[in-house]
Amino acid sequence: MTMFGTNQLLVDKHVEFIQNLDKKQDGLEYWMTEHLRVSGIYWGLVALFLLDRPQALDHEQIISYVRGCQNADGGFGGHTHHDSHLLYTMSSVQILSMLNALDQIDGKKVTKYVLSLQQTNKQTNGQTIVCGDVWGEHDTRFAFIAMAVLS
Repeated sequence: MTMFGTNQLLVDKHVEFIQNLDKKQDGLEYWMTEHLRVSGIYWGLVALFLLDRPQALDHEQIISYVRGCQNADGGFGGHTHHDSHLLYTMSSVQILSMLNALDQIDGKKVTKYVLSLQQTNKQTNGQTIVCGDVWGEHDTRFAFIAMAVLS
């Protein structure tokens, strides 16, 4: 027994919490975390799949929203009208993959965007690095993320 009086996973409570995350739009926190929206959808969807409740969110609404986060350069922003970034591009591709909706985006544009983030680094004797965005953010995880998106 736990302090909450049960030792069972309260699946319905978890599902309800995830479903309500986007309904509390009157708080400052909601708007201050706007740039994390795509990542939040990804993690919420992963949780719902693990809880065996993937239908708890409207898949068509999610697909439409994610498609709206894709920019002309082929990448995805963390929310509509945000600059593309490799992290949000990966989350968007993962979401669409989980929902069997990869055919609803132009994969060639995504590929072109990811490949455009490769740069030759003069500080490391010309080794190729992968940036997170067009502004040149450097992080070693971006090489893995680029490979994951392209696969």
